[in-house]
Amino acid sequence: MANEVYLITHDSLSNIVSARAATRVLEKALKHKGFSPETVSQQQMRDILVGPVLKELQLILPSDGVKRTIKQITKLLDASKVANPDKTEDSLSEPEEFKLLNDDVEDKLEEPEAELKPLMEAPKKEIGAEELEALLLDFAQLEHIQTVLTVDRKNGEVISSRGSNFDLGSLSRLANMSLMLLEKNGTVHSYHLEHSRYHLFLVPVAGFVMIIVGTAELNVGEIFAKLSAFKEGL
Repeated sequence: MANEVYLITHDSLSNIVSARAATRVLEKALKHKGFSPETVSQQQMRDILVGPVLKELQLILPSDGVKRTIKQITKLLDASKVANPDKTEDSLSEPEEFKLLNDDVEDKLEEPEAELKPLMEAPKKEIGAEELEALLLDFAQLEHIQTVLTVDRKNGEVISSRGSNFDLGSLSRLANMSLMLLEKNGTVHSYHLEHSRYHLFLVPVAGFVMIIVGTAELNVGEIFAKLSAFKEGL
């Protein structure tokens, strides 16, 4: 049976990914390090959180949110004193890698605008289904666009989409989880992620989120221009 260190960590990670994904990420990292859910210690769990777990989650979620969550988990583990209760405070000091991680997270928290670049301000009037569909079609016609979809943020339902290069259900869940983390710093007008192979835009609009995915060759300026034009028309 998994010990309390594992259970605390698993429950906390399940707040940002599904329970199944949390299990997969943790067990993969534990196996890689030669640890087990039954015997992993507090310090061992801290080491894998700031190592393989952090690296894997950063591939699917915004880096700042992941770092913040991992920092919170390590604080929970420290507060629980469930593992290695006889160790001194010095022996439980943070590894150098985690100290650097903490410093980086604090810097990011002080300047959230570095990650949350507003591409579009909040709309001044209510937006209808026809306007959303027109915007979606406008983006879908751009060169190097792979997928565009509109998702209802309340239930995660895909309302409309163009392109089929991705699992739309997974993309919808990823977008909602990402926005949930980003919105802890305030209102998100839009979010742009640049990857070596693609560009991802998340644009919350009136209870929905528009997700735009394009290849690395996508002209990002065209996305900015269309968002700006759409905003001016509201």
